[in-house]
Amino acid sequence: DAPEGRPLALHVVVPIAGLALADESRYLQLRQAVPSGLARSAEAVESAYRDYRELALSRQGLRRIYIVTLTLALLMALFVAVSLAVILANRLAAPLGNLAQATQAVARGDFSQRPPVTSRDELGVLTESFNSMTRQLDEARRVVESNRIALETAKASLENVLANLSAGVLVLDRDLRLAISNRGAADILGSDLAGLAGRSLAEWQGPLGAFAGPVREQLRVHGARNWQLEIALKSSGKTLLARGAALPESTGGGYVLVFDDITQLIQAQ
Repeated sequence: DAPEGRPLALHVVVPIAGLALADESRYLQLRQAVPSGLARSAEAVESAYRDYRELALSRQGLRRIYIVTLTLALLMALFVAVSLAVILANRLAAPLGNLAQATQAVARGDFSQRPPVTSRDELGVLTESFNSMTRQLDEARRVVESNRIALETAKASLENVLANLSAGVLVLDRDLRLAISNRGAADILGSDLAGLAGRSLAEWQGPLGAFAGPVREQLRVHGARNWQLEIALKSSGKTLLARGAALPESTGGGYVLVFDDITQLIQAQ
């Protein structure tokens, strides 16, 4: 090698054997400058060798740095993936939770719950369909409730009218079983008809049987046509004027019978 800044030189020392045993040791020394091209190549090799040694010394440090860097990158990627999964799960879980609460409210009969629509995907379409269903159910329930109130009001009015009628009124179903009777019918027939509710005219016995028999015959003969008949009750001496008519099939069918006591009218005539 050569000092810094001086050209590279080749230095060779070769021992020379003497001819006699007592001769002193001799050496041949040769020093010659190395050509510039070869010197540059040698310097390049030496520089590469120094770089290689430096890299060899720093290889363990670089390995540790790479390991730490890759570990941090992996942890960061894992953190991002977990955070993204949590965010997406919350976006999906929140609408599902609202929909579940609304479903429970509907099961309890509360149709006022309207889960908010937060997206336009399949879950959003499902939420909109659920809201539409609850609105329809709420409207249907209101209509049913309104009809029920109207029916109860009409029924109460009818019962009030029947209770204050002096004439007797009986409502029979298709099988001629007593469905409705008023107080006027019980007063005219002289018997409590509450115990006969749901029983057919054929099961009426005693003085009531004398009234039920002609009525059954008229219903059998006339069917759905209107009819009128005077019925004389020997047990009480009363004469009754009875009128019968069929009820429309849209209301369940059956028959209505209206009768009055005309005994005093006949006696006056």
